[in-house]
Amino acid sequence: MAGGPKQSEPVTVRITSLAGQQQTLVFERGMRLGQMQKQLCAAFSRRFPMTQAGLVVGGRAFSEFSDRPLLEAGSDGIEVVFSLTTDMTFIDQCFRGRPSFQEDMEEDGPASNE
Repeated sequence: MAGGPKQSEPVTVRITSLAGQQQTLVFERGMRLGQMQKQLCAAFSRRFPMTQAGLVVGGRAFSEFSDRPLLEAGSDGIEVVFSLTTDMTFIDQCFRGRPSFQEDMEEDGPASNE
């Protein structure tokens, strides 16, 4: 495929927690980390939105909600790291039922590949 994989292309990935638990999940390749939060927390039985997930892909850490960790990822070798959510605006949006963080991120448009 010329130009690499499409951002909307579904990708199945195996993700491992630091405790050794593994889950196989499907995301769109171009999804931002913020858009993955609810699914990652649910898959590993973590409290959402009080907990946030970061990913380590090929040795590179992704922790910002605007990061796109799966653009270059294969299907294996992805680790998830959980921590308390520090973005109070994100928590507020989740509890108030405002337009979802995912919708806000989608309005930003596609990010460029670095």
